[in-house]
Amino acid sequence: MAAESPEQALYAANPAMVRNHPLWFTALVLMLLSPAAIPFLYFYRSPELQQAAPFTLGAAALSILILLYWWVACKTLNVRLDESSTRVVRGILSKTETFIRHERVRTVEVYQSLFDRIFGTGRVTFWTAGDQPEIVINGMPQPRRIQEIVNSKTAQGDPG
Repeated sequence: MAAESPEQALYAANPAMVRNHPLWFTALVLMLLSPAAIPFLYFYRSPELQQAAPFTLGAAALSILILLYWWVACKTLNVRLDESSTRVVRGILSKTETFIRHERVRTVEVYQSLFDRIFGTGRVTFWTAGDQPEIVINGMPQPRRIQEIVNSKTAQGDPG
């Protein structure tokens, strides 16, 4: 695990799983619950309906795999802001760590769709020098708070 900065964290979070994609999450949970329909398929004694039973088990197994992958993907991306820097760590076995000092940040962009605003998540993009963003993080809870923290620290370090 990466060594933690001795400074106190002003913000530390992982991307939101359910709030980031509520419709996908609902669909996957419904797929997971589909085997509950098997007794009803046999109750009607229709051969056509009974042939659907293996598909409901397959749908449930697939939804378990997707939900597990999604959960691991969310838990293995960590964002931490302290007084002077932002640190993003990705990965389980091999890790990628991106570190930006707030004084180097030129722009923090927050994008929120309608669903993002309803559920309090959004995409945060950090721009330093150059044409490409330094960090892009999707599904972060309280994205405006991230922007406010970095902008306040950038304004403090700005001599002009």
